[in-house]
Amino acid sequence: MHRVFLLAALSLVPDGLAQPVRLPAGSAPVGWLAARGDDGRLADRPALPGRSSLLEFSGAASLAAFHRAEAWLGNGFVEVRWKTPDIATAAKVGLLWRGEDLDNYSFCLMSMAGNRVQGFRMTDGQVSNLEGVALRPKGSAPFSRGKWHTIRVEFRARRFEVFIDGRKRFQGEDVSFGDPGAVGLAVEGRGPLCFEGFRWGILPEPGGVVRDKK
Repeated sequence: MHRVFLLAALSLVPDGLAQPVRLPAGSAPVGWLAARGDDGRLADRPALPGRSSLLEFSGAASLAAFHRAEAWLGNGFVEVRWKTPDIATAAKVGLLWRGEDLDNYSFCLMSMAGNRVQGFRMTDGQVSNLEGVALRPKGSAPFSRGKWHTIRVEFRARRFEVFIDGRKRFQGEDVSFGDPGAVGLAVEGRGPLCFEGFRWGILPEPGGVVRDKK
């Protein structure tokens, strides 16, 4: 039986442990479950005509994780477009996958400088590194203020890959969570950050068709 997600907050302490506490109302929009840190929150924002709905992260968090309530994947992908009006912020943007509950999931974070991508696991509230190799393609550069960028994670069995704007930037292994689980967003640092087109789906076999949801 799957564990039930609880609405709670994460507050990271120096040794890497995350202590769950009660979550204030309004920290995540309808359809999302929040495991957040400090004063970070996620909210719906009006979208332009013909565009998918927008989400905005505001405040600051040592680590904020937002799980999509109805998503549950084993082998699959998760991706989102993001931008920030202030590239000088020290925020890190990422995605999470195979979440069992707010204390157990895999996630990745990338720096705004465009020079670092890392993989992590949250296991029983404790953060540790996922084994992997960072890949910085030739010609990669810091992200541009006000420009949309895309982050995507593909995961099959124990392998996962992180893509930034269509280019592979990290690959690694994750043996912690092999069963299907939740997907969502992860943020470290201070907003504002805008997200658009959050989607997930099942990865096809070679030559197959991708099935996705928004």
